[in-house]
Formats: sequence, structure tokens, C-alpha cells
Amino acid sequence: MGIPVHYLEIERIYAATLSSGVRTLAVTSACGGEGSTSLCRALARRAALDGLRTLLVDFDLHHHGLSERPLPWTPDAPPTPLLQEERLSLMPAPSQILLPFRRREAIEGLLSGWLNDYDVVLVDTSPLNAVNHGNLPAEQICALCEACVMVVLCGVTPAHQVEAAVARLRTREAKLLGCVYNDRHTPALRDQVLAALAPWRRWLPLRWLEGWLRRTPLLNVSF
Repeated sequence: MGIPVHYLEIERIYAATLSSGVRTLAVTSACGGEGSTSLCRALARRAALDGLRTLLVDFDLHHHGLSERPLPWTPDAPPTPLLQEERLSLMPAPSQILLPFRRREAIEGLLSGWLNDYDVVLVDTSPLNAVNHGNLPAEQICALCEACVMVVLCGVTPAHQVEAAVARLRTREAKLLGCVYNDRHTPALRDQVLAALAPWRRWLPLRWLEGWLRRTPLLNVSF
């Protein structure tokens, strides 16, 4: 199940990126499994709902989560994107020899051509720290887009991995608008407070306090 496009978090990210005039946006992460593909898809659907002709590009060759299967294509002969829903199309991941895609001019040409047909282009990249011969350099794709955002899985991704990923982006002078923190494995503040109170239930009448904590709006906000 994807991220619902009506979520307030998606609206805030959309407002800071595509709704602010960014036409080519890369969505990346430090490591695999952090949620960058889900975010990329949600932003693309949000843009399409806003009336923008939107192209979603799968350059995540680490697991090509957007494509049912990669297609054999090259930068010199890209296929017609696949229509996913109204105003939203998908360019599947390439399955051909990847060397041509590693040329800066090739990616620049693709982005320029796509912008002739679409209002916005979102690119799902491989993880920045997934360096092997089977991936396209995520930092290069991020640098060739107008801007990028990086997804970080809270409580899972080590700080040194995030720092290494940011360093790669800085080396290529990519415009990092910010990090999106995925709190999938992080308990809500309310739950953390309730867990801290649990050992005292034997000695203190905490039922009223626990009820108040569950009703307090500030502790029930999703961040």
C-alpha cells in the first residue's frame, strides 16, 4: 500500500518542492528500504492531482520498485512512457547496458526532452551508498535535477551512513532541499510517555493521567 496523497506530510513536502516551481526532483536515500520509492510515487500522484503533467522515472536499479519489470532502452532511444493514471506516466527502469546512462550528457538530454512533454519530472534513484556496477550513481542524477530530497529511516539508518550520503551530494554540488524522516519504526511521543509510566502503575493511580495523555492533541500529532 502506498502513502495516501492527502496526508499532511505529503502536502508539506509537495509545497516545498514541486508546488514551489521545482520541475525536476530526485528522491533518494542513504540506504535501501528507507521509503524513497513510496515518497516519490506519492509526490507524483499529488502533482498529477494538481493538474500537472507528471513523469515518474525509475532510475532505482537497486530494486526498481516502481517498475513491474525493466525494459531494454537506451538514452538515445527512450520508449514512450507508460500511462499509469490521468496525467501520470512512468518511465520504467532500463535493463540494457548501463554505461550510456552514466554519461552526464545522456541524463541531461533525457531530462531536457521530458520537460518538453511534462510539467514535472520525479526521479527515483538508487540509494546513495549503494555503490556497485549495477547502479546508476545517485549523486550524479541528484545533481542533474533541479533539486533533491533524501529519505531517512529514523532509528534504523546509522548517522555515519547519512553523513556519507550527504557528503556524496555535496561533492557533486547537488541541491539538497532537506531530509524527510520516515518514523515507521519510531513510537509516537504519546506511546513513549505511556511506556515510561508503565512501571509506576503498581504504586500510583495513573489511569486519569494516561487518559489525559491519550487525549492531548500535542502528543497525538504525527510528525
